[in-house]
Amino acid sequence: MPCFYSLLRKSDISAERVAKELVAKVNKFNIYRDPRQIESGLANRILAYGNKHNLKDPGAFMPYMDALRDELDKLATQLGTGKKHIILRTDGKRVIDIGGKDVLIDNVEDLLAALEKK
Repeated sequence: MPCFYSLLRKSDISAERVAKELVAKVNKFNIYRDPRQIESGLANRILAYGNKHNLKDPGAFMPYMDALRDELDKLATQLGTGKKHIILRTDGKRVIDIGGKDVLIDNVEDLLAALEKK
């Protein structure tokens, strides 16, 4: 995902650092086997947020990424303490309850999108 990180790097080193931290946090869930899947999913969510809010400066993504980091920390704590569980449905898809709704987590973008709405 070099173009995504290079976009962030051009204007804000801290934005690049936070993006890499978010990838590491999602990777610790051990849900996704390929880190590139996490990077591309995160990049798509961040760029969609930028397009939705007409952001041009990559540094302007920081509030969004900070909020996402907080939600990932909460989810990690809930998974770690057993308050939340990843459920394997009979159709082979994995879901997790987020905000009272079962969210498909086979695609990292679905997980990140569900965390945005909290």
